[in-house]
Amino acid sequence: MAELSVAIQKSLGDFCLDLAFTAGPGCLAILGASGCGKSMTLRAIAGIVTPDRGRITLNGRALFDSGARVDLPPRARRVGYLFQGCALFPNMTVAENIAAGLRGRERGQRAETVARLVARLRLEGLEGRCPARLSGGQRQRVALARCLACGPEAMLLDEPFSALDTCLREELLPQLRELLKEYDGASVLVTHSREEAFLLGQRLMVLDNGRVSAYGETREIFRSPGTVQAARLTGCRNLAAARMAGPGLAEVPEWGVTLRVAEPFPPGFRYIAIRGEDLRPAGEGEQNAIPLWEPEVLERPGGSEVRFAPGPGKTARLWWEPGRPPEPLPRALSADPERVLPLR
Repeated sequence: MAELSVAIQKSLGDFCLDLAFTAGPGCLAILGASGCGKSMTLRAIAGIVTPDRGRITLNGRALFDSGARVDLPPRARRVGYLFQGCALFPNMTVAENIAAGLRGRERGQRAETVARLVARLRLEGLEGRCPARLSGGQRQRVALARCLACGPEAMLLDEPFSALDTCLREELLPQLRELLKEYDGASVLVTHSREEAFLLGQRLMVLDNGRVSAYGETREIFRSPGTVQAARLTGCRNLAAARMAGPGLAEVPEWGVTLRVAEPFPPGFRYIAIRGEDLRPAGEGEQNAIPLWEPEVLERPGGSEVRFAPGPGKTARLWWEPGRPPEPLPRALSADPERVLPLR
């Protein structure tokens, strides 16, 4: 069973990357804001950046070990790296780009591998074209084929859709998802898109300023993020400082309400979050009711959102994502205690 194990530290001025994680079969998605250390993590695994200390192993083989003075060069690591923007060789054809990772192998073996990957990535008929004559989606598939050509034990994907428009991204997402399902090595995806992380990652690691903010099963972290940063990055916009007001009760001064919470309060509890899609019209006298004042309905391509104040004179603004709000709008909204998220 494939396993990539990383425990490293790297300082650059005021920034320090300090993390430990493992990735096995199935994709690990790393989600974080710009500058949090996502790409640096991949570069350290690939051997492009040298950590100050720590250890990186792949299937029990040390790629880097500061204590044992092991630091394998990139070509010896058996790691495929998909760079942002593909980074294809502009003067090489599709077939030549794919074969670039097969130097040292017999010509017949190279040709057989290229043909197999051309078929697998749906690149038939494009073998003789240079990157300038390819669409963005085709270039991305060529880059993936080049990564797979050498039979890597781990795949590193650095913002693979950052240079693509929305239509190409929606076309390639399911293709990459199927490819990663079939891949039997360890794979790590870096992204700032919660949608990509949710669709492609079986496991999720949230980075915050060089450190792990959350780590675990992707759907579980979306359901219960645990930290403020993880909640924000997984799409929760309704966040406020809170304090315990009794067993299972959280007082939220900024919203002017006390909410019942089903989950245990974590050590260091400081915030409450409610996802906009988890709010619903409140019945008369219902617990966890939040007044809906000064509503502003905003039309979106996929439905409508309602931005509102949680009471008269409140400066805070919350978001309700009903898809299609009822008419007239309710006077209050509520969330089940299971949907009220205590955070540290």
